Amino acid sequence: MASSETVVRFDEALRRAVGFVAEKFGSSASAVVVVRDVAGRIRLAVDDTREPSAGSVAHEKDFQTQFRSHVGAFAADPGDGVVLRSQMVTPEDVFSASVSHLAGPASGIRVLERLLTAVDWTDCRMPEPAANGPQRAAQRFVFFGIKGGVGRTTALAAVAWHLAGTHRRRVLVVDLDLESPGLGSLLLPPEKFPDFGVVDWLVEVQVGQADEVLEQDMARTSPLGRDLPGEILVSPACGRLRKGYEYLPKLARAYGDVWNGDRLMAFPELL
Repeated sequence: MASSETVVRFDEALRRAVGFVAEKFGSSASAVVVVRDVAGRIRLAVDDTREPSAGSVAHEKDFQTQFRSHVGAFAADPGDGVVLRSQMVTPEDVFSASVSHLAGPASGIRVLERLLTAVDWTDCRMPEPAANGPQRAAQRFVFFGIKGGVGRTTALAAVAWHLAGTHRRRVLVVDLDLESPGLGSLLLPPEKFPDFGVVDWLVEVQVGQADEVLEQDMARTSPLGRDLPGEILVSPACGRLRKGYEYLPKLARAYGDVWNGDRLMAFPELL
């Protein structure tokens, strides 16, 4: 087993890979994309069609051995550590990927994170809303945690306030914590709750009644965004408490079979 001094840990593997590319490719480094897959393994994608010299560097004897010595166990398997564009079936998936970003302001070396969520968490840029023409798809963020009481709900409310204030966004906050809901009561006074909540949609969709009338009565504007340039909308887990409204019977059925034929259950677009 290698000593601790020679082990390259996850935290430094990517930095070492970028440094290796800068050293080996020099002025041709912009033709290289450092790809880290879902397992954390790192390989190099080289655009040899645009920069033949970069392809020549990648073909040098012992190149992959040198790469592995820099990156350690997080390097892709030998023979798979370098992939040339000319050999790819769909090279645009790498070289035109929207999640690629610069690894440092001066390096010019792109890094592509392959994540299970298909979202680049390292890119903190907020896309600007479309002024004219078709609207862009809404950006979605999920605050998830197994343990309760860690501040997840508070953090979500703070982010919604920040987006509506600093970035002037119209934000929809959805409470999917059906068994212990709290987001709605944090952001809405009781009298401002909509008539229906997420649990209502989940039971109605199973019988084909999740229509626009229901959807339009599932969200209300939060007073938290009253003085902000944007808006905060809240769709709570449950609807407004009133005579005849029952939550527990719906909750017991909310986890049923919502795959009705070929219709994929998806939360409705309330924005």
